Amino acid sequence: MQVLRVEHRDFELFIDSAKYTENVRRAEKKQVLVTGYDWTGSSGIPEKIYVSQPDGTEKAAGKSEDAPVVFFENTAYDFMLTFRDRSVVKNARVFSLLKETNGSFVFRNGNLYGGLNFGNDIGKSQLEFRYEINGEACSFILWFEVFPVKLDYKNDLKSILQDIEEEYPKYVLDYLRKTYLNFREQPCDATGPEVIWWNIFRSIQSGFLQACKRILTHPSRRLLECTEYKRAARIRRFSPAQEEEYAIYREDEKHLYRCSSQNLSADTTENRFLKYVLGRVTGRYLLLEKRIQGKYKKKLSGEAVLEMEETGEVLKKLYSHPFFRAVGRFRGVRQESLVLQRAPGYAAVCRYWIMLKCAYRMLDGMHQMETKDIAHLYEVWCFIMLKKMIEEETGISPDRIRTVQADGKFVFEFHKGTASRIQFIREDNSLIDLYYNPKFTSEDVASQLPDTVSVTVPQQPDIILRITPNDLHQEYTLTYLFDAKYRLKSDKDGCEPDLPPDDAINQMHRYRDAIFFKDKAQKDEPLKKEVIGGYILFPGDGKAEEIRKQRYYLSVGEVNIGAFPLTPHSDNKELRELLQGFVGSLLVKETDKVMEEIIPQKGMLYECPNPDVLVGVTRIPPEDWERLYQQKYVSGERIPAQFGKRKLRYFAPYFPGKGVVCYYEIEGYSVQKRNEIYASSHPLYKNDPSERLVVRLGKKYVIGEDEYFVLDNVNPYRYVDLKSLTHPVGKKIKITP
Repeated sequence: MQVLRVEHRDFELFIDSAKYTENVRRAEKKQVLVTGYDWTGSSGIPEKIYVSQPDGTEKAAGKSEDAPVVFFENTAYDFMLTFRDRSVVKNARVFSLLKETNGSFVFRNGNLYGGLNFGNDIGKSQLEFRYEINGEACSFILWFEVFPVKLDYKNDLKSILQDIEEEYPKYVLDYLRKTYLNFREQPCDATGPEVIWWNIFRSIQSGFLQACKRILTHPSRRLLECTEYKRAARIRRFSPAQEEEYAIYREDEKHLYRCSSQNLSADTTENRFLKYVLGRVTGRYLLLEKRIQGKYKKKLSGEAVLEMEETGEVLKKLYSHPFFRAVGRFRGVRQESLVLQRAPGYAAVCRYWIMLKCAYRMLDGMHQMETKDIAHLYEVWCFIMLKKMIEEETGISPDRIRTVQADGKFVFEFHKGTASRIQFIREDNSLIDLYYNPKFTSEDVASQLPDTVSVTVPQQPDIILRITPNDLHQEYTLTYLFDAKYRLKSDKDGCEPDLPPDDAINQMHRYRDAIFFKDKAQKDEPLKKEVIGGYILFPGDGKAEEIRKQRYYLSVGEVNIGAFPLTPHSDNKELRELLQGFVGSLLVKETDKVMEEIIPQKGMLYECPNPDVLVGVTRIPPEDWERLYQQKYVSGERIPAQFGKRKLRYFAPYFPGKGVVCYYEIEGYSVQKRNEIYASSHPLYKNDPSERLVVRLGKKYVIGEDEYFVLDNVNPYRYVDLKSLTHPVGKKIKITP
């Protein structure tokens, strides 16, 4: 179907797309499909262009007038530029910085034709056609916008970019894309530039230092002509001019002859620029390092201080390198330098210097900035959204969150193929780790999560959530996979709500089947399943009540494989709550409960761990127990033996003359002085400075309906396992050795 037509004095341009109607039907559910077109070029440019509408008619559109959208992501377009007088046209072509775009067009028999697919690139774009008529160079440039089908172009894209920029400054930027977005320089307050500069430099620090070292190892030099004057005896070989001069002054031994030579010099504009940049970066880094260590002295770890100091020393060492003794003062670049643009090391330093000079603001200006493709941005955005959901569910303040690589190094940005981890440390020392893009292989070095392997082929899911609970099952780590897919299932029939692609769901099954746990310290140990569940995140829409009825959502509860829609829509709060509620349930779910929900293989039963229970004698009557003890148990002067060595999870109070009727989860424990446990007004207060074991108690479980069970020789403590406690033989509970 023809989607756009240009009437020009020199040619006619026709643009066709077979998916136009389908794209419009799907995209209009997400957004208003209105855009503007612009053009310029040599004489004879049209006053209007003709844009197709969904009903098949054409609409004439002037410059920047509201017009229908015809360009969409992941759609093939056929271009045909037919010249009116083919005999006078030569060298017609498309001009672009992208080799791929230029190579997709062919000029043959007076026609220029080709194909173009913007893939996952969305935003503004342009096509420039160049040609010659009777030897005169001509051009025509068409500006347009490429819209997404699965998101709201005006609102969703802006939200995604802002969310990513907030977490990883400048990460959205890219080069040589088919589309771009607008930006303007962002003014900052008095403290803003320093903070921005510091964060940006930390993110590029490794690359910047590596580029500087590379230059000092292989610097650029230039030939310079040097002139000096020598006596005849010091000249090894005479030039013809010197021979003539020597014939005149042969008798004068003190006569000086002019000697010229060419030497390689390091005093080039590029090396002066490097010296200048190193000086400015070193000076600012050392200044900010001093301010940060002074202001955040109490918050900075020793390792962080050491890392800052080491970086400062490296910068000072580079700036004082003997190489720069022969390099002069930088006075600016008077003409374009191919060395700064292309040479290894120099180009990187130049790029990093530009990044350090200013902040910016997306979608608010006239400057062009290319960004990463929307599929990759959506993937990173999903990672950030999961991080924020965990923050909200746990209530952990940002200063308790660390972004680290799998090897423990602090990072500010991440890339495809590099595992980044955000770690949450709870008050009970349980851990929540959120990984981005870790890789699993059969090789110990390549696998980026401890003791995890993929025996067959490498596996690389987008996001991994690992929970290491502190419920006394220290050997357990609960692993869940999330894969962000910027795709929807084909819905030619216009079905609602949006559905995730089938192959993405199947991929989660493959991940769960391919990724195993293998204790590297125990080489003879067999492989064990690692992944509990896998879930697709996709840019779907629909009503929450409809989503709950979908097969892909119901399967989460049945087999722990499924999908969740996730978009930045401000009016899509209910859909986001579906995912957030699920994530919240994973964070609080007990290990035993998780183990019980795992579907066993046919003929097998997966048994949950059987932890120890501390049974302690209390002198308080059962009716007053909970009121007086206030969710904690206080030991006697003698602390229970082997308390720290047992895999304790529960505590059961033993009432003398009666026995055990209930037990509690252990949330934590501490050693406190007796006179500091309760307030002086409390009935159990005692002015005693001796230490006691204080066990914090949580959820309560009743063994029987007011039925007590006894143990032999309890006083003052005994250990039993949970099964023996909850399944007594008769009225008696078996004691654990």
